[in-house]
Amino acid sequence: MKAALRARPAVGAPPTWAFPTFVRGRLGNGMDTVLCHLPGREVVHLRMVLPAGVGVEDMARAGVAATTAAALYEGTGERSADDLAMALEQFGAGSSAGAHWRGMQISASVPAFDLGPVLALLTELVAEPAFRQDELERLQRLRLEQIAIQQFQPQYRSGKAFSAAAFPSWSRLAVPGDGTAATVTATMPDDIRAHWAQAACPARVTVIVAGDLSTVGAGADVDTILDTTLGTWRTNVSPRQDDTVEPCPLSGRSMAVVDFPGAVQTNLQLGAVTGKPILEDRVALSVAAHYLGGFVGSRLSTRIREQLAASYGASASVEYRLDNTVLRMQSSVETDATAAAAAVMDQEVAALREGDIDVDTMRDAIDNLARASAMRFAQPSAVAAEIEGLVVEGLPDDYHEQRHRQLLELTPERVAEAFRRHSVPAGLCGAAAGAAASIAGPLAKLGFDLSVERGV
Repeated sequence: MKAALRARPAVGAPPTWAFPTFVRGRLGNGMDTVLCHLPGREVVHLRMVLPAGVGVEDMARAGVAATTAAALYEGTGERSADDLAMALEQFGAGSSAGAHWRGMQISASVPAFDLGPVLALLTELVAEPAFRQDELERLQRLRLEQIAIQQFQPQYRSGKAFSAAAFPSWSRLAVPGDGTAATVTATMPDDIRAHWAQAACPARVTVIVAGDLSTVGAGADVDTILDTTLGTWRTNVSPRQDDTVEPCPLSGRSMAVVDFPGAVQTNLQLGAVTGKPILEDRVALSVAAHYLGGFVGSRLSTRIREQLAASYGASASVEYRLDNTVLRMQSSVETDATAAAAAVMDQEVAALREGDIDVDTMRDAIDNLARASAMRFAQPSAVAAEIEGLVVEGLPDDYHEQRHRQLLELTPERVAEAFRRHSVPAGLCGAAAGAAASIAGPLAKLGFDLSVERGV
């Protein structure tokens, strides 16, 4: 039943807000720059976004992008891994590297005055990575050990099974971003070097610098520092566009059960996959996920935690994996309540699709997201991360201002309309990691096509 509008205490309209101003530029080697001046933020965050992410991996070598990113910090032509770490530490820099669906990422936070020396070290990192055989083999062994440990973690196993259920077996999206035991074992050091060769193209790299740019060094500005460091990096790699576009598969009503005999809890993940949304729908979909499972008073938390008393809470999210939109709901619930929790997720998705909305909860979801806009971008690292999102997703520079305005104008009906366009009438697919003997039968009665795999 649709909830009636009820009067609530006035809390005031969400504040007006604008994303910090940033300026785009380009270095002599073709590298794009994005500079964002944040007065008073004297710890500057810089982020390099490189091509050749998870999305372009060969399925048989899944995880090579993550391993390549980790290998960058294992030394350069001039420094060992220890020497490189010590050189960064003397400037108080925290630095890391990783991979996501659309690229690789190198990031660092550093006191503004020492930005120049740290950029010089990162230039050495990308221009002269050593990729020593023994270090690459060590990273491979380390990743295999991590995978072996993860096999005993229900949340990891259900997440892995969810991806396998949501995407066809031939899709790179069907396996974890950092690979499986089989694909990591098959990845040789030469594969890592070849993957870096795809990424090492300055003309396809974007460097983002966010923080107080007025204090970056005596007598130098950020543009000059970038020109004399990263601007000197040159390679022979052609600037080609090689990001894959995955076709959008249809989610079926399937459920992968990962058996952990005797488990007292089940990690339950349900969701659906649809196509890439139009720009206006992204905001409404974020509200829909928040309404379902984004805060304490969300629909899933209220019903699963408060009414079923089966969990500490539930969450929901909208993820964008290449050209696919993934709605995912998750909760760790008592074993005996697994099917009941899955039924609640089913019911809430169906109700939202049909416009049967708890209006007060929807208003709270919209209000929470609108009020959180300014707080989300209080630190340079958060600002740089959001700019990276604009870069890799190809979103307009004023996306966040558009998002805030749209949030203030959204209605429950508009959210339901967008959700209807991106939901799957055939139902949800998912995974449940728990005691198969106790949960498989009740889940089957909900109409899921079950498959069971060994957990431990």
